Amino acid sequence: MSEDSLFGDADRVLTVGLLISSYMNFGGYHSFVETFPIEQAVASNSNFDVVVDARQKGLYREMVNAVSRYAPAAAPKVRRYLEDYDQATNLHRINSMFRLRSRL
Repeated sequence: MSEDSLFGDADRVLTVGLLISSYMNFGGYHSFVETFPIEQAVASNSNFDVVVDARQKGLYREMVNAVSRYAPAAAPKVRRYLEDYDQATNLHRINSMFRLRSRL
């Protein structure tokens, strides 16, 4: 590694990483759920662990925060995506509870 390493340089990594994630997501290669955690690990110079579970909702919020800081022009659209995600997951929970109660 050089003295000018990207590891731990959040400003450079997340600025470019968001661009790469958006390109890969738009092209249908990988979603940001796969790419953004790698960027976070490089930005913080920490280990990358593959985890897609309950942390995913928190990951969406972290993505909104990063976009708000490093790509503010895109922040309203990304924030809307999170709002839609929240609404869809809440609707799913409500529907699941309704189906469970109707079986009892």
